[in-house]
Amino acid sequence: MGTLSRADALKAQQLAEQRYALAFDTKFSAAADLARLQAAEAAPDLIAAAVESLSRATALVTDARAALDQASNVHRVAWRGARP
Repeated sequence: MGTLSRADALKAQQLAEQRYALAFDTKFSAAADLARLQAAEAAPDLIAAAVESLSRATALVTDARAALDQASNVHRVAWRGARP
């Protein structure tokens, strides 16, 4: 990410938090869809598609969490670097 001002580091962290929240909501929704399909004994191809959606959503959460961790570290460094 490079050197950011405090304000830019805070914005980056907030965007990363929003991305993580959206990814987590997507994963939750995909898991609920899969559970509904399994409970209804849906066609195997529908269940397979739901499993694939859940897998993609899990990958989104993993990527978003890594971005959030990186943004949090940059934010900490920006605050630490601003001290006299």
